[in-house]
Amino acid sequence: MSRSLRVASFLFLALSCGGDTTGPGSIVGNYTLRTVNSRNLPADIGDGIEMLSGTLAMREDGTCTLNLRFRFDGDEQDLYTTNGTYTLIGTQLNLDFDDLGKL
Repeated sequence: MSRSLRVASFLFLALSCGGDTTGPGSIVGNYTLRTVNSRNLPADIGDGIEMLSGTLAMREDGTCTLNLRFRFDGDEQDLYTTNGTYTLIGTQLNLDFDDLGKL
């Protein structure tokens, strides 16, 4: 499995993290990934990959940026960054990232 595919598989995790928003009902804000599979970060996610940190910035103009930092095989670190757009329809959040498509 390629690293980018492994990274993509963890994009949904960023949406379940804590963060600061601008007001009631608003999803605009900065979110920080705190746990993976109920384990505090850093967390082993398998295949010699450790999730070190993650952030999701959601802006008022409907754009967002996701940053995920991984460690591979206990040594090499990699920062994965992708930009995209989002829409919120009712309670459904739709993400469309430049290099990953719709999630």
